[in-house]
Amino acid sequence: MDSGDFPGLIAHGKRVRAMCADPELTGELLAVGVAMSAILDVKAAPKLSLYQIHILAFGPDDQEIPMECARTGRMRPGRAGYAIRGDARRYAPPYPEAKCLAPTPRKKHCGRKANHFGLLTDWSTGEQYRHAACNRHREWYRDTWKANQEAKPEDGGPLPYANTGGVLARHFPEVNWVKLWSKLDPHWEPYPERPEQQPAKPTLELVVDQPNREAAEQGDLLNMDPPGRPALFAVSATR
Repeated sequence: MDSGDFPGLIAHGKRVRAMCADPELTGELLAVGVAMSAILDVKAAPKLSLYQIHILAFGPDDQEIPMECARTGRMRPGRAGYAIRGDARRYAPPYPEAKCLAPTPRKKHCGRKANHFGLLTDWSTGEQYRHAACNRHREWYRDTWKANQEAKPEDGGPLPYANTGGVLARHFPEVNWVKLWSKLDPHWEPYPERPEQQPAKPTLELVVDQPNREAAEQGDLLNMDPPGRPALFAVSATR
């Protein structure tokens, strides 16, 4: 082994430790990540390709090897490709609600077992939220869904902020993930990212202690605070 290989091994070990410590990176996706690190950091393969990733992650005997059709150009992702495609950065709507959400005079929601499920869209943000009703409130369910669809803007409204996926992308910023996700899924489109909130700057508030009158009256000079002496700096921050 050449001495020049050691920096790559160190980078590989550091990246693998970070991936193993990531609670969202598990199973086949973790195996893919380790294989990618071996290719990028220690040159375990001549180039970073789905085929080479698959061989290192799952072995050459696995039948789901990625392959591109020479005639159509369509890609069979294989296990490695499916793992990466499933991790594409995207927006995922919430799971269906199991209880009726229809408002009632006595309760905010009916709460009975739902028989009708769907999603409503906030057209100002593109985000979706649960819509469900029992048989008793199926008309409310239909009317609410119809009104929500009629409010849809002509341009379809904005795309919602991405809220899932992109786990591998956190560990491999040098990879062109947009290009890779688009190749693996022609229907995928990039979703906007929610802007990061800047932490509020802390403000210092000077608290001036009052003289200890009880100690002064008793002549206790050791416990008596001089008037107007700064006693405490309180740090507060608001978001």
